[in-house]
Amino acid sequence: MTPEQVERLLARMERLGYNTITVSLAAGKKRGWLHDVLSGRAKSPSVDALVALCKVLGMSTAELLDGQIKLPLRVPIIGEIAYSDIWRQYNSGKKLPEIIDLWTTNDDLIAVRVVDSSMAPRFQKNDIVLGNRVIGNNADNYIGLHCIIKTADERTFIKVITRGSKPNYYTLRSLDPSTPDIEDVEIVWFAPVVSIMPQSQ
Repeated sequence: MTPEQVERLLARMERLGYNTITVSLAAGKKRGWLHDVLSGRAKSPSVDALVALCKVLGMSTAELLDGQIKLPLRVPIIGEIAYSDIWRQYNSGKKLPEIIDLWTTNDDLIAVRVVDSSMAPRFQKNDIVLGNRVIGNNADNYIGLHCIIKTADERTFIKVITRGSKPNYYTLRSLDPSTPDIEDVEIVWFAPVVSIMPQSQ
């Protein structure tokens, strides 16, 4: 594989939160296969192996080999919403996220799946909630919006962003008025909810 192809592959793995062992096993190979390929210790993958690798990563072979992004965009479901408005990120060493296909040019969409009824009626059980991820700490333009959120102290929520008591700090409000606000937190990234895909129960 060329350095450019390796760079594209590593970037995709980082975005999805995958490691080489998980990808190797999901592609039907031995644990160290992808590490050996990337380090040059093993020969470049066969066509069949490349197809399997791309399927695991949710990308086309044209995207990996030539950098040509083909529609539809494949969006990872990175976690599950349960127990009110906290979402749990998948552990890449144990479970690979599902991939859903969307006909869009937006390449920073993420999704989480609702796994209980605690957020009804806004979010129903088995809904897939899509958000457009924004990296950084300035969420002022998103005040009042429902967002998928990861805080600086590694907590994850789906809440409404409101202003905190000092610059670049935010208070997170629950859909449930009986749930206390999470006050004055720093945000690593947030994804304003752009769509809800209802799924069969």
